[in-house]
Amino acid sequence: MALAGTGAPATIILADSTENNTSILTDDEIKNGLSDVGKEKYAESLNGTQIQTRGVKQKAVVYALKYGGKYLSDIVEILSKENAKILKEHSYEIAGKLEKLDKYGEGQLASFIMKLGVKSTAVRTIAWAVMFVAF
Repeated sequence: MALAGTGAPATIILADSTENNTSILTDDEIKNGLSDVGKEKYAESLNGTQIQTRGVKQKAVVYALKYGGKYLSDIVEILSKENAKILKEHSYEIAGKLEKLDKYGEGQLASFIMKLGVKSTAVRTIAWAVMFVAF
């Protein structure tokens, strides 16, 4: 996996080692996997209007992903129904990876989600949504 560009959010290039296939996921593809609420939050994050809270939110999101709860429903609300189902299916594994990341780990999280067998079109959207809520 490699990051293209230097601006945030960066386009992520995901290489699927099982099929030797590379996908470039753009901002439009991320937005396609978001609900209307998610699209608004994505636009806000691009404008830099998001307030950062460190540590506490990340721990709350990890807990929510592992055991359910309000924060999991907040994340799922951001995603399309299809991507929400994928997130719920892999929430425990994603939470374990999220515990080890900092706010710059979106690419690492996306790569990890792809290794879980999630299709590349959903990977970037799910990684962005989890990181958005966690950080």
